Amino acid sequence: MLRRSSQGAGLARSAGRPLPAPDPCAKMLQTVDLDLLLELPFEPFAIDQAIDSRRYFPYPLDPDFPFSVRLLTFSPAPPPYPLNWHERLEIFVPLEGRGVFAMGSEHVRFAPGDILVVDNLALHAIVEFRGPRRTAMTVYFMPRLVCGPGALPCDAMLLNPFHRPPGCGSPIVRTGDACAPVLHRFLQRLARCYLEGAGDPLAQARCKTYLLEVLCVLASRADWNQTHVEAPGTREARRIRQLHEYLLEHYAEKISLSMAASIAGMSKSNFLRYFKRVTGQTLVPYLNRLRLEKSLNLLKTTELSIAEIAAAVGFSDQSYFDKTFRRHFHQNPREARKSFSSASGREV
Repeated sequence: MLRRSSQGAGLARSAGRPLPAPDPCAKMLQTVDLDLLLELPFEPFAIDQAIDSRRYFPYPLDPDFPFSVRLLTFSPAPPPYPLNWHERLEIFVPLEGRGVFAMGSEHVRFAPGDILVVDNLALHAIVEFRGPRRTAMTVYFMPRLVCGPGALPCDAMLLNPFHRPPGCGSPIVRTGDACAPVLHRFLQRLARCYLEGAGDPLAQARCKTYLLEVLCVLASRADWNQTHVEAPGTREARRIRQLHEYLLEHYAEKISLSMAASIAGMSKSNFLRYFKRVTGQTLVPYLNRLRLEKSLNLLKTTELSIAEIAAAVGFSDQSYFDKTFRRHFHQNPREARKSFSSASGREV
């Protein structure tokens, strides 16, 4: 935060004027050199075989923490690389080399240290990449990590940079921009935390914190913030949130696809498209996950039998409940209850 002298603050108050809001881009922190990331392990960039006939590029993310950082090396073979699109959001940061990144009709020149917010639903690819070494950092995450069902309206502001209207600002932060040193600092911490954390839950929490810091700085950019209009799908996201609130109360009931679409006030086709875009899952896995989380609490806090708990959270078949529970928590319900009992010193 910017430090203000008590005298200056007093003058502002005495004049009856509100203190200006702090600008995260205004304070020039000591530049953190992204070259430090070159000490970490890199992987070769290769997507040709992964892209399907629709030019869709799948990349599996952990459903419990839909986030990934990749440090990539690019082969001497010249671009262009295959045009592709995907549902996950992406930030591209070149570390070594210069080139051109195509997104739809836009062609954006980049240099080391630039931060590019990718239009993930438009066909995009690196069409030019020059230099003796060509390396980059990419950040992938699903929108629900930041703004899923049940999120507050302010959370959607952090995704504004990914929903720029045509002609609204540039999709890139240049390495010489005032924001860049702050972003470099958090991006380096983000990469190290993810690559060295090995899936530890606390490390994941830190990763999300650093990601939110990056998104907050990006969203504070004047050309993205002041000209913002409602992002595509924002209305649908609010409707999905309405369904989420319903499911929190009625998760144990039978809920068909048609019923869920009706609660969200959407047609089945629109519901299928937007529900997966917002949550990263289809309805059945999403509802099962909610039920399993409720069952975990019942295993911990009640003496109900496994069959009673399965029925209480909406599973009519205990064997299916056991199988789904194991797949999600990597242990069966009895093992989970035993671990809770051991932790509390209570006998099963």
